[in-house]
Amino acid sequence: MKYRTSAIWVIAIIAFMFSGCNAEPLTEDDNGTTIEYAIGSEFKVQLTGNPVAGFSWKTVGLDRSVLEQVGNPVIKTYGSDGSRDATYTFTFKTIAAGHTLLRLIYYNKNNEDPEPEDVFEIEVISGTMGRITS
Repeated sequence: MKYRTSAIWVIAIIAFMFSGCNAEPLTEDDNGTTIEYAIGSEFKVQLTGNPVAGFSWKTVGLDRSVLEQVGNPVIKTYGSDGSRDATYTFTFKTIAAGHTLLRLIYYNKNNEDPEPEDVFEIEVISGTMGRITS
C-alpha cells in the first residue's frame, strides 16, 4: 500500500510539471486573446508572412519587466525558392509577475516609413498557475 501511494504521488508531480509546458504555439487565431502563464514559462508565437516580398514581423513596445523575447525569430520558408509564404516563430519567456500587451507588427521593410500591414496582439498575464486562455 505504501508503494502504491508513493507511485501515485510521483505520477501526480510529473503530470503537474508537464502541465505548464506549452507545446502548441500561439497563432493568428489567438489574436486579441488573454493568456496566463506561470513566471518562468516559455511560449511561442507563430505567424505567417512573405519575407521574399520584403515583409517581416517584429515585436514592438515589449514590457521587458514582465516578458522577454528569447533569441531572434526563426523564419522557415515553405518553398525551396523562397517565393512562398513562411512562418515566423518567436519565443518569449515570462520573467516576473504582472501583465503586458504583447504586440507584433507585420510591415514592409522596403518602405522608408513602414505602416503595419497587420497586427498581432495578446494580453499576457504572468504569475498565475499556468496557461489559461480566455
